[in-house]
Amino acid sequence: GETKGRGDSTPGRGGPVQFDPDGELQLEVGAENAIFVVCPRSLARASPVFKAMFYGGFSEARQATGNWRVKLPEDDPEALALLLNIIHGRFDKVPLVLVDSKIYKITVLSNKYDLTEALRPWAKRWTKAFVEHSANSAQVAWIAWELGDRVLLEDMLDDLLLDGSLNEDGDLVSGWDGQPLNSFEMLALMNVVEPLHKKRMEVLTSLLGPINQLLQSLLGVGEPRRRRCVCYSSQLGYSEANVCDAVVLSSLMKGLAKADLFPLPQPEDCPGPLQDFYDRIRGLGNSIKSLDINAGSRGGKRSDHTGCNPSKELLDKINWVWRHDRSVIDEKHKSHLEIQAKKSGFAPAEEDDPL
Repeated sequence: GETKGRGDSTPGRGGPVQFDPDGELQLEVGAENAIFVVCPRSLARASPVFKAMFYGGFSEARQATGNWRVKLPEDDPEALALLLNIIHGRFDKVPLVLVDSKIYKITVLSNKYDLTEALRPWAKRWTKAFVEHSANSAQVAWIAWELGDRVLLEDMLDDLLLDGSLNEDGDLVSGWDGQPLNSFEMLALMNVVEPLHKKRMEVLTSLLGPINQLLQSLLGVGEPRRRRCVCYSSQLGYSEANVCDAVVLSSLMKGLAKADLFPLPQPEDCPGPLQDFYDRIRGLGNSIKSLDINAGSRGGKRSDHTGCNPSKELLDKINWVWRHDRSVIDEKHKSHLEIQAKKSGFAPAEEDDPL
């Protein structure tokens, strides 16, 4: 028989929600079976997935007798209600501003039912409010993936890379909630968790490289560093240069110990966030010293060791690594983002064809 219900679209508050008063189909949504009365033809026109479900010979198709009901127990009722408002032209019930957690649930369903294009009038406005480091980077990364916003996706993946750390099992975990990224289903669909883990090891290796190279040269077991000592004493010049190296080595080791990085660790022994690691090694610049000598020498000239301090050169190398491209986006990612951007409106507008 006919199902009467409310005209508003707030699920779970009373009886069925009518998105179409003449709707032939009842959707039972979520764990609490919120009932939505909808027009199946409208859903089929908007979504090829719904079209296949309702008119493709599947179990969700209308039976010969009884009411037409379809169960969607895994879907979020509030998120689906918003999509149904869009599909049924009830635009006054679509918020212009949404928090990222709600947009995330909506985009999970827009991906499931191939409804990304339906979000086009609101997509840019919804994501405009996102501020760097202010939200759940994993969820926002998914939103960017679904809407084809490459800039936002790059930012969020970089947040996951810099703020994430390794748990006891060696899994990369979110700096936001401590959950392993490989347990986040939507990130798995994006195929970014393993690239993030690999990129993390690459960055750590590159950051440790210049420090290890300097240590090895000062210990005499690596390539000798270029000496910049200006020693005028013919009798003490050689030993003075060695003393300068010893001062640099000692201060470097003290700086590393102060940063809890001595002995110098291997990349796999650095489980903390990359951002914290970078901040610690950047502080080495204030720790490294060279020989400070005031003794006189030949012709009244003094030895000069101010150019022996390697801190600037070391920090230049470290900062270059840090500024270097950390992107994990590959060509397959780019291709997907281009397709989604055309659906959502994030792609640049194409010029009209000439008449």
